[in-house]
Amino acid sequence: MRILLLLGLLPLLAACRAEEEQAQKNAQSYAQQAVQLYFNGCVANGADETKITAWAQEAKMQALSADEIQKWGFEPGVRKAWGGHSPNGGRFLLAAGGQYCSVKARVADEAIVRREFMRLAEAGGGGLRAEPRGDLHTDAPFSLSQLAYAWNSEGSANEWMLTATTSSASEAPMQAALNMYVVPREITRAISN
Repeated sequence: MRILLLLGLLPLLAACRAEEEQAQKNAQSYAQQAVQLYFNGCVANGADETKITAWAQEAKMQALSADEIQKWGFEPGVRKAWGGHSPNGGRFLLAAGGQYCSVKARVADEAIVRREFMRLAEAGGGGLRAEPRGDLHTDAPFSLSQLAYAWNSEGSANEWMLTATTSSASEAPMQAALNMYVVPREITRAISN
């Protein structure tokens, strides 16, 4: 009798395993898509709100209303935001305000986001020098990590700060939040000293 019961459970266990494997594949795919969206939408446009707006419209992303922007709890200063979906079900948010840009993904594989972000951030852009600025971790209220890089050029008054905040925790509101903002160099130098 027990053997029959166990044999009856095997298809159910196999189905659960298949669902877990698919969820992991999706998280890996969403991670790559989030980093691509960040570098194509935010970084390639220099965190410039006007350029990002044009890019989001061309990419046919759905503009969010002011109420939706407030509901999602974006950072202060966000004036425009868009939502997008990938063909395999990934959901992403793109936000801009002044010289700030952000991409958020509810589900994303943390290791892939970190690896791809580091690879692209360390490459610099348009002759800019890439400088690592931090790799922070915390476990409260849940596991959370943040990588930070600065892009700058000799003699420039500003730096472009690139950050990737990630979590593998299911209770995290977003498992990936990638930000880019322009900061006067005197501020970043004062903070790092």
